[in-house]
Amino acid sequence: MTLKKAIFPDVTISITNLDRSVSVTEYFQEAYLPFGCFVLIKLDMNRIRLLKLEVDASSIRLTLCTGKLKLNPNTVLVFDEDMMT
Repeated sequence: MTLKKAIFPDVTISITNLDRSVSVTEYFQEAYLPFGCFVLIKLDMNRIRLLKLEVDASSIRLTLCTGKLKLNPNTVLVFDEDMMT
């Protein structure tokens, strides 16, 4: 079995607040397996707290499932307060 993965530190989730947008991810990782693929997102909770943003992995999951992407809620998993796939 071959695992092909790539880490993209420049690809981030941005939270728009008034006139500015800030990055709230530590990394964004793609993994390709023979039976499928997934994306792993690690949130930068220290930055989120510092900026006093009221977001966490669950609220971002909700946005991914109800926003423009309309992802299936069964396919967006939250592992920890700062980790999701």
